[in-house]
Amino acid sequence: MRAGTGSDCRRGSGCCPPGGLEKAFIEWAGVDSTVEAFCKIIETRHDFARLRYVKEDGLPAFYSPDFLVRCADAVYLVETKAQGCHRSP
Repeated sequence: MRAGTGSDCRRGSGCCPPGGLEKAFIEWAGVDSTVEAFCKIIETRHDFARLRYVKEDGLPAFYSPDFLVRCADAVYLVETKAQGCHRSP
């Protein structure tokens, strides 16, 4: 069984998000043959994925992407945000 698919990934288990874009990403990653494994990042459980950045007001902050995705040649951090919602430097 691939990570992020099957019985370990169900709504309410802390694995799958209720958001439409994240749900669509999980469905896509579950069938894409180039995706070897993926994990929904839960901020309170996966502190290794917290990234530091500087907010617009100059204060330091942390950011956690939505998913970690492993393919044969690389590992990707994925954010599933609608294009109109992007507000990053």
